[in-house]
Amino acid sequence: MARDLTAEAQTLLSAHTGFLSGPDTRSLGAHLSQVALTRPELVYNVLLQIEFRGYPGQVLLDTTRAIADALHPAQLLQMARTTRVGKILLVRMSQILKTPSLADLARNCKVWEALTGPPAPVELSQEVMDFYARLNGQAARVVTFRPEVRWELPRSGPGYETYNRNDLKRGTDAYGYDQVGTRGTVEAVLRLAREWLRAHPDRPLQVGDISRPGGIDTPDHLGHEAGKNVDLRPLRKDSLTGDGARLTYRDRDAYDPDLTREFIRLARRLHPGLSVRFNDPAISGDAEFKAFVRKDGGGGKVHDNHLHLDFP
Repeated sequence: MARDLTAEAQTLLSAHTGFLSGPDTRSLGAHLSQVALTRPELVYNVLLQIEFRGYPGQVLLDTTRAIADALHPAQLLQMARTTRVGKILLVRMSQILKTPSLADLARNCKVWEALTGPPAPVELSQEVMDFYARLNGQAARVVTFRPEVRWELPRSGPGYETYNRNDLKRGTDAYGYDQVGTRGTVEAVLRLAREWLRAHPDRPLQVGDISRPGGIDTPDHLGHEAGKNVDLRPLRKDSLTGDGARLTYRDRDAYDPDLTREFIRLARRLHPGLSVRFNDPAISGDAEFKAFVRKDGGGGKVHDNHLHLDFP
């Protein structure tokens, strides 16, 4: 088992390592953050492999920081209490901050903020972007490839969680990325969630599809090609999240129209050019909202169960 784990760690590290350039620490760290809580032993072994292969200490530092960037601080603290790799991450950060020779580096890289602050957009590697450019060329519906659509929303963070994450991992799509946008859009979502958290810490936003890398065609639906289009569940009367939190505006026992209105007001205050598609007629037909909230035409029900936000 240990031998298999070592081999898996070696394969994973190699997959994120260029022929001449060494590991792509951002993509490697982002990948490791996605399995950190469920497979901490794999993360631990990858970090060991970085040391065993003799890469410069900066590679280990950057990979560690990339993991911390992509994890919510609460997740890091949970890992620190329960896993070896969590303790390693916290110890590494502590060592960086306490070592005089690394003090400037720590300040320049904002290492402490990476540990304790909100998550940041995760930039996908050029290898991943090239993969999706090829996938676009092979698709039944070829669209204009947008290289700026390369920033992934972290899995969770202050004020929000994600749902249906990377559920396009099927067929020829080996990655399944579908919560990727422009940097500005992902930063806007993170800011919006942080502002929402101030008022409603027990009602996290639930964010769904954004775009695929490059804005390529999404077979599940149209209208998500610019990296500026974000799906979000209507607000609930309870704090339920995950698969069991699905609802439509017709689910009056669960759906909270007042909180949903409040969220739209906040989104418009932070982003005055934002428009919304949502089918609740009590909102789309309200004089306060009708200029920028519209429902599906022809009695369509696509946006019964989520708000579609178009960021400017």
